[in-house]
Parts: sequence; structure tokens; C-alpha cells
Amino acid sequence: MLRYQLDDLDLDAFARDWLDGLESDDASMRSLVVDKPDMGPYFMMANIAPRAVKPSASTEELALFAVLSAFQDAVHSGVRAREPWRGTAHHLDSAFRYAKEMGRAGVAASLLQSVVGRGRDERGLSERLTARSLGNDLAKIAAHEQDMAQIVDRDIRAARLLDPSQSIDALLLGDADER
Repeated sequence: MLRYQLDDLDLDAFARDWLDGLESDDASMRSLVVDKPDMGPYFMMANIAPRAVKPSASTEELALFAVLSAFQDAVHSGVRAREPWRGTAHHLDSAFRYAKEMGRAGVAASLLQSVVGRGRDERGLSERLTARSLGNDLAKIAAHEQDMAQIVDRDIRAARLLDPSQSIDALLLGDADER
């Protein structure tokens, strides 16, 4: 049986309890995974990402989010071939295997690269589409931007937890040096 651990960070008890909670009818978006199994990864993120975005998120919540996020970014970005959905336990096992290959520093780097990438992608067209979808309502746009800032903060806090030596500044300065 795979142990849910990332280097010296033991998440086993927390991850198993969380995984058990996914089987309950109270799990967020449960019908999504029942009706469309390919949406399983989104179902799993819907049950950890909102918990990790809270400023009071525990070490375990942030770390589990980081493991799933790094794995799913790799799978969906084409770094790895997309796996067929084989259930929540298999997906979590795969995510931890991937995270163990990368180590804490690799998972942290993945999160920070994702933040930098989103920052670049959210300029121009994306901002206009968001504004249009919100009826160009300034209050709704501001609320959306605040939600997005909390998401970025979650990713940075999770990365800092895993490897405090890495930073967005270093990534951005490294990109500037390469130009």
C-alpha cells in the first residue's frame, strides 16, 4: 500500500481521511464524477482547492493541494500522457508517485511556474473576456480579481511550505536574465 508522504512531510492519515470523504454524498461536485468519470481530477480538486485557499489552511491541506496540482498540471499540460480515470484512490496514488519523483522542491517549482504562467496568460484577451462575461460590471470584475489573488496566494503559500528557498521573484528575474 502506497504511503502518502512527500519527502519528510507525512500526509498519510490526512490524505486517507480526505479520500474517504470523497465517497460521501457531501463531497463537492460528487455527481460530476458519477455522471462523467473523466471529470474525476476536477472533482478531486474541487474538494481540496477551496480548503487550501483559506488563509487558515493547514499544512496538510496546502501540501495535498500542491501534490494534486503539480500532478494535474503535468497530466493536462502534456508533460505526461493523460491517464484514464481509474478512481480517486488510483488518481491520488499517481499524484503522490509523481510528487515523490519531483520531491518537495520540484512540486514547489511546479506551483510557482504555474503562477507565473497564469500571470502571463491573463493579460489582454483573457481580461477582456472575463470583463465581458461579467457584463463589464466593475464590482464583479473587482470581486473576480480578488478571488484570483487568493488563488495565487494559495499557490505561493503551498510552494513556500514545500520549499521556502524558491520564490516568484527568482523565477521572474531568471526569465528576465534569459531575455
